[in-house]
Amino acid sequence: MIKRTICIADCPKVGTIQQRDTIEQVIAGLREATQLYFKESST
Repeated sequence: MIKRTICIADCPKVGTIQQRDTIEQVIAGLREATQLYFKESST
């Protein structure tokens, strides 16, 4: 049996969610997804 660590983070006020292999990756991905959300919602 192979065990794998998965990190998940979300921003419930916006609704963005990320799943990555490391904490650093998940934080960066959530930040990017949230920035894109605000960029798209302002246009």
